[in-house]
Amino acid sequence: MQQVFSPNGFSSFGLLNFQKPSQTTNIFGNGVRFVTYGREYQPSNIVRKRRHGFLARLRSKSGRKILTRRRMKGRKYLSH
Repeated sequence: MQQVFSPNGFSSFGLLNFQKPSQTTNIFGNGVRFVTYGREYQPSNIVRKRRHGFLARLRSKSGRKILTRRRMKGRKYLSH
């Protein structure tokens, strides 16, 4: 095999064997970006009540439907 030298002095033959980083690191098509170990949930009562509380359920139409279904089922606690 004959090596072809580029103007900067490096062999261009060796550069042909390299692949793009996305092709070599991402074998299955969907790589893992971040690895979490169960520390992502930081409980906060304020956020919990804002998102899942009784007043939050009353504000939306779907939330009122949830409360109605829970009343019909006989739940002791309708929401947080």
